[in-house]
Amino acid sequence: MPSFMDHLRHAFAVDTEPRDGPVLPDLLERLARRVVERRMEAPAIAFLEMVRPLNLIGSQVAWAAVPFAGLLADDRDVRDIAAALEDRRTLCALVQRIETLSAEQRP
Repeated sequence: MPSFMDHLRHAFAVDTEPRDGPVLPDLLERLARRVVERRMEAPAIAFLEMVRPLNLIGSQVAWAAVPFAGLLADDRDVRDIAAALEDRRTLCALVQRIETLSAEQRP
């Protein structure tokens, strides 16, 4: 049986490897494309790296907002983002996607 310290050691672990398969919901893919179109890669990546430790809290806020999301946006998109943010690797995958799209646009 794992000890308390074993549980504590993994409680704050952050995975940095991208997920296998479809990594980003369509809404996050569109977000990555808009960031690159507007040439805002550096500020977006800095922001995403800054809030990476808070992505689980963000997913819980998104789940709480699902009932109200129908007023402002498609609630399916909010559910997709909330589910994606539950995986700690999603923001890393989003950063990698922004970097890939940016590299493709350079001459």
